[in-house]
Amino acid sequence: MQKHNCRIGFNDGKLIVIGIPLLAFIIPIVFFNCRFNRPPFLTWEKYFTTIFITSVIWIGNRYIMIYSRKKIPLFDEVRKRIFFQSVWMLVFTVAANVVMGQVFQNI
Repeated sequence: MQKHNCRIGFNDGKLIVIGIPLLAFIIPIVFFNCRFNRPPFLTWEKYFTTIFITSVIWIGNRYIMIYSRKKIPLFDEVRKRIFFQSVWMLVFTVAANVVMGQVFQNI
């Protein structure tokens, strides 16, 4: 029997280890048109910057999910919890993108 994170209902360690680097590789290619053979090139600097930003957003949204499950644990209130999670995850993701975009743009 595998141990799991009781706070979120499953063990997401493998998903974090695989998901963050994979998303950090895909995001610059899809959203910023970075390539290997022509400008703008996908560099290690861009990759590690994207890993940092993806990690902050992923872990922040994970904690919002854990908090909302603690705050609204009842199955009867699933709609309320999903609404709470959606609003706060959207607010956090937009705010984190704006702040980190400004920080990394000035570096």
